[in-house]
Formats: sequence, C-alpha cells, structure tokens
Amino acid sequence: MVPKLLLLSVASLPAFAATAAAAPDLIPIRQGIYVPAAAACKGASRATMVNYWGGDSSIGNGMATCTIRKMIARKGNSYTFTDICTDIISGDKIEGGPITLTVLGPAAFRMETGGEATAYKYCGPTPQ
Repeated sequence: MVPKLLLLSVASLPAFAATAAAAPDLIPIRQGIYVPAAAACKGASRATMVNYWGGDSSIGNGMATCTIRKMIARKGNSYTFTDICTDIISGDKIEGGPITLTVLGPAAFRMETGGEATAYKYCGPTPQ
C-alpha cells in the first residue's frame, strides 16, 4: 500500500512549480490601493488612486496596469526605475520614467516623477 502523502499526481506538479517560482516583490510595500497622504480613502477619486500588485508591478493608476521595465538604482529605501503601462481600455502601451519611489514604511511611499513628488498612504486591497 502506498502512503497517501506520496499520491501526488503529475498533473498537480506544474501548478506547484508555478506557485513556487513566483517572483518576489521588487518594491517592499503592501499590495493594494493607495491615495495621496492628505486624501481620505473613503470616496477617493479614481483619478487620485494608484495601485501596486506585487512581483514586478509598478505603481499603476486606476486606468492602467504597469510593470517595472528596468530597475535603474536602489539606495536604501529609494528605488529608481522605468516602467511600461497598458491602458486597460485601449490596450495602448505607455512608457514612463524614470520614477523614484521612496518607501516610507510598508503602507506608505513618496513617488517622484517629472520633478514632482507626492506622498501616498495605503487604503486597502480594493477601492473604498
């Protein structure tokens, strides 16, 4: 008799391998929705929201998904990178950067792009 622990089907191995090979987050912040630090989470406009979904994700807005294209530099808690975003309606690609993101903690960051900086705070995994 074969112990139940050894009855792992070959069909389940690819799914396990894909899970085990997931890329670590490139930016050490919580995954979810962020708004400018001075704004309230409840009722925040999609125009002011940004999101981060882990792995090689970049900071996207309410109308785009973004991926880090190239990590240029990392100094302490500051990350400088370029990204590429996909507009969720048109599918158009939008290149951005360089972006400098300074992690203020696991639920807050400051993002500088084009000479302008904005501090953001975490609001949760979904818009409120």
